[in-house]
Amino acid sequence: MLVDYHNFLMRYCGTMNDAFKNVFLLQFLMSIASASVSVFIFVQPGDWTNRTKFLLYFVVIISESSYYCVPSEIIKNSASELSKSLYESKWYNTDVSQFKKCIVLVIARAQKTINFSGYGLVYINLQTFIVICKTVFTFYTYLNSARKISSE
Repeated sequence: MLVDYHNFLMRYCGTMNDAFKNVFLLQFLMSIASASVSVFIFVQPGDWTNRTKFLLYFVVIISESSYYCVPSEIIKNSASELSKSLYESKWYNTDVSQFKKCIVLVIARAQKTINFSGYGLVYINLQTFIVICKTVFTFYTYLNSARKISSE
């Protein structure tokens, strides 16, 4: 049953990754660019109506990025639980050597991880979400320092 579940996850996630790899890459790049500009505009002095719009836009972009990253991390962790579950089942205590060999093969096969990526350039997971957040504020700092230099 667990093996069938793992095989299903592998096939399904492979199909999903092939269908959405361009969306994953585009989401990564666009979220960094648009969120950086949103934060930059929000921090500028001016009308609070405009600033609030850009703050809300920033929240939406970050939420959308988490919408892709969090479920992919959950699926990845779910698939990796198979090998842990099999190993913890005390399969090594059985006397049937054929059963032991089969379980070892299943554990080895289950070590293959599921990854969602945008053409292999960026992997979509929680670590990517953190990279997006860090990069947004790095670009914001760059835009802010470039504005200060140009105003001098």
